[in-house]
Amino acid sequence: MAIFILSEGIGRLLPSGWLLPFAVVFIGLTLLRTWTSGRTNTRDRDLHGRTILVTGGFTPTGLEILLGLANRGAQIVALVPDLSDPVVQVLVQLIQQTTGNELVYAEKCDITSPSSIRQFHETFVKGKTGTGMHAESPRVDAVIFCHEYAHIGVWRRLGRSKARRLEEEDRRRKNAYGTFYFSTLFLPFLLRSPEDRDVRFINVVNPLYAASISQFEPKGVTSIAASTSAPLGQLESERSLRSI
Repeated sequence: MAIFILSEGIGRLLPSGWLLPFAVVFIGLTLLRTWTSGRTNTRDRDLHGRTILVTGGFTPTGLEILLGLANRGAQIVALVPDLSDPVVQVLVQLIQQTTGNELVYAEKCDITSPSSIRQFHETFVKGKTGTGMHAESPRVDAVIFCHEYAHIGVWRRLGRSKARRLEEEDRRRKNAYGTFYFSTLFLPFLLRSPEDRDVRFINVVNPLYAASISQFEPKGVTSIAASTSAPLGQLESERSLRSI
């Protein structure tokens, strides 16, 4: 019955002469997507005993990362600009209940504010955060930066004034500086980690950055944000490349 209804619906939407070309194109695009996605990593690594800091953890991409890490047993410290946000509190509880991992915490750290980053660094290194880690030398195995992944988006670009685009580009620039400052500030602390500890900095980047490598030129904030003639794909690829 379901197959009959599906065939009737397709027959009404597509003329009979278009069914074969449509099927060929659909299969071709599916195979192309599968091939360009690369090999699938089937290794499910156990992360029990590992501590991971995550920025932008409550974005759609960040939530998927938090769930994946929590399911593998990692101790997670998600950095947020405002701890009093009820959405953050609810999401932390949901992740803990869904994954059965109670070692999921949120700490205040506004990645666009140098003073907030310094304050988090001082409290974390001294073991005075609210994450339950009171050791003299807290363990850090990885830092995952997700806050720069958000793309420009066609809907965000339409109807935006030049001043609004400049404001959004300035915010993205502050996010990039925050990543650099956070990494630089934590580097001496991480260099004191045991030699056998594999500490990683991971920057979640839109793969579209590869499209602008051959023609990328450093530009000022004004020229990028105010551009209305450049294709959206070019703007997004340049934004992705600058976030690396």
